[in-house]
Amino acid sequence: MFGATGYVGAELIRWTVGHPAFELTSAVSSSQAEKPISDVLPAFLATLPDARYESLDTAISKVSELPEAGIFLALPHGESARLAQRLITDSIQEGRRLHLVDLSADFRFADPNSYEAWHGSSHPASDLISTFFCGHPELHPEVNAQPIAHPGCFTTSVTLPLAPLWHHKLIAPNVQVSGVTGSTGSGREPKPGTHHPDRHGGLWAYSPLTHRHAEEMEMLVDRHGESGIDIAFVPHSGPFTRGILSTIFAEMDEPRSAEEVVELINGFYVPRGPFVRATSSHPSVKHVAGSNFCRIGVTTNGTQLVMTSAIDNLIKGAAGGAMQWMNRLVGLPDETGLMTVAPGWM
Repeated sequence: MFGATGYVGAELIRWTVGHPAFELTSAVSSSQAEKPISDVLPAFLATLPDARYESLDTAISKVSELPEAGIFLALPHGESARLAQRLITDSIQEGRRLHLVDLSADFRFADPNSYEAWHGSSHPASDLISTFFCGHPELHPEVNAQPIAHPGCFTTSVTLPLAPLWHHKLIAPNVQVSGVTGSTGSGREPKPGTHHPDRHGGLWAYSPLTHRHAEEMEMLVDRHGESGIDIAFVPHSGPFTRGILSTIFAEMDEPRSAEEVVELINGFYVPRGPFVRATSSHPSVKHVAGSNFCRIGVTTNGTQLVMTSAIDNLIKGAAGGAMQWMNRLVGLPDETGLMTVAPGWM
């Protein structure tokens, strides 16, 4: 596990420690190498009393000794791609099986020009892009191999509600989304937008209509119908730590009741696993925070459709979704080790 001191890395450790089939072999941190994990993340004092962070070279050496390994990359953009290239090249040369899930944005887009447009530099491993698959496990039950690029957290909260409706041609292509995320979405390093005195009691929009996750949303939703969905996305910074609540506005092709839409969404997802469910009541982030579930609320008025989608940004939007993929890559059911219920009062 590379990048194991950030919020997503800490979640990956948490879910691995509690997993019935996985073992934490290495937790890598360049800045904290050799320090006890519980010194940096005190929550692990009881479960990992003796475990220490490792250096990059130590972890790569360990991986080289294993005939089969699962790798999570929770590194900054750019760093992930460079390390993925090294790990994949080594595994091919040495004949080892490597199951790799990347949580950065490095391999989400098939076109390297998209990466350059959003990040301002050329892709550091463009020859690998075509080997990765980017998507959500529920939307692609047929995919069970190759390196995986997990989509962004906002993307998860919007793509999951929209994909079934786009698949069944129920909605017009012009969709508006207003999303609110907790402060953990910006990472562990303090920034003006995540500093608690600024965030607490405040709410503001940022990057309206220009956030890079909109392109991800359109790319992933378009796979489930005709291309051409147009998502106008306005993200907001919320005064809470965990979770995303996205409100989605769309126009249906004909009048439908909320119950009809709920039935359609659940008919799409129930055969694909337990994590995505819709109701005619609207969720709170408290209903999902601490869990890998996505809850969707539906209201209609004639042809007008409003859906709200609640996820934990660190889990369903990152570490939990990545663990779903890892389960599948090694031949386990997607839900293995991930059925923890949200506390509901966090």
